[in-house]
Amino acid sequence: RTGGMPVAVAARPARAASYVAETVVDVRGVAPGARVGLAAFGNRDNLLAVTVDRAEEAGGGLSVTVWRNQKGQRATLASHPVEEGGPVHLQVKATDRARFQFAVGSDGTQWKTLAPGADSGDLPPWDLAVRVALLVAGPPTASGAFGTFRLEHVGPDAARARGQRSTRAEGGTRYPSAIPSLLRWRALSRSVPVSGRGAGCRV
Repeated sequence: RTGGMPVAVAARPARAASYVAETVVDVRGVAPGARVGLAAFGNRDNLLAVTVDRAEEAGGGLSVTVWRNQKGQRATLASHPVEEGGPVHLQVKATDRARFQFAVGSDGTQWKTLAPGADSGDLPPWDLAVRVALLVAGPPTASGAFGTFRLEHVGPDAARARGQRSTRAEGGTRYPSAIPSLLRWRALSRSVPVSGRGAGCRV
């Protein structure tokens, strides 16, 4: 649980101090009360995230929210309304493992920055492996549909990190929030062999 709600993650370690992570969320699959998106993930009680959220009431609207969980207490850092229908692109930029910038876009080329300069000081130490994660939180029946996921290392140590290939998953993927211990992803448009146990995943 994260901030009182069930949560599932599929996460990858970042091999460089600075990186850019992006994903695409299919908003049609975001159920009332659900949050679907990207996180800098220490553990379920300590994370920074940008998610597509749907209000709990019937016919509730959509928004993109930047939020943090600190020792299990959730706080909103920024919120931006989004329209129904099209996919929503989400981006996380990390600098020197400690500063994060979150953004939202409609096409993956034009970005609106939300909550610039968020600090990761409340996350566990980096030797405990803060990771980049796809995240679904909300009711136990909630699920998230992702079109793509990309993790690119940047900065002076990016060359060393390239020994671990940048992660890219194409085609839609979906996983439910009710099974955090064993995530089974299934492709919506074509086969994507992705699976994970615990906090890690394999692409």
